[in-house]
Amino acid sequence: MRTKQRTLPSFLGKETQCTPQKAAELSKRILRVIVKDMSPLSLIEGEACIDMSEYACPGFKCPSRWPKQLEKAYQQAYLGVTSTSTTTGRRSHSFLCKPLEDQHTAENIARWIEEVAEKFDFSLRDDVQAIVHDNAANVVKALTILEERHDVASLRCAGHTTQLIVNHSLKDPQINKALGAARSLVGYFHSNDVATLKMKLKQEQMGTAQHKLTSM
Repeated sequence: MRTKQRTLPSFLGKETQCTPQKAAELSKRILRVIVKDMSPLSLIEGEACIDMSEYACPGFKCPSRWPKQLEKAYQQAYLGVTSTSTTTGRRSHSFLCKPLEDQHTAENIARWIEEVAEKFDFSLRDDVQAIVHDNAANVVKALTILEERHDVASLRCAGHTTQLIVNHSLKDPQINKALGAARSLVGYFHSNDVATLKMKLKQEQMGTAQHKLTSM
C-alpha cells in the first residue's frame, strides 16, 4: 500500500499558524529593531519585512497601531548619570544611560546610583560634593536615602524648578486669558497676508524693528 508523503507545510500544519502570543512577541521584536537600530518606520511596511514576518509566523498581520506602540517604546524611562568636575576646568563626563526596567521606587533609584558609583570606582561620600536632580517625588526621596547613607548633598535642578514654576503660572486664569488673546492675534496675521503686509508697512513708517510674530 502506497502512502503519500506529506509536504513540510502540511506536516507542520496548524502548528505553524500564528497564534496571538506569537504575533505579540513578533511585533515586539520588530518594534525593537526600529527602536534599537533607529530604522525608519517604513521598514515595517517593506516587502522584505513582510516576507520575513510571514515566514516566521504564517498568517501574521502587521498591527495598525505601530505609531502608538513606537511612541510608547520611545517613552521608556532611562537613568542618566553625568558629572561635572570642579577641579579640572568643569569638564563634564557621562557615566551611564540605562533603561529602567524595575519599578521606579526611591529605594531602587538609590540602589542604581550606588551601582554606578561602584562600577566606575568612585565614592559617593568622598568623591561627590553634591547630586543635582529633578523634582520627581521618587527621585527626591531616593536622594534623601543617599544623604543618610553616604552624607552626600542633594540639590534640586534650578532649570527643572523654574520650569515647574512657569508651568504652574501658566495655569493662572488671567495669564491663560492673555496667552489666548496673543495666540488669536498671531493666528490672525499668519492667516492674513494683507494684514501682515500692512503691519510691515506700519513698522517701516514708525521706524521700528520688523519683528515677526511668533506662535506660542
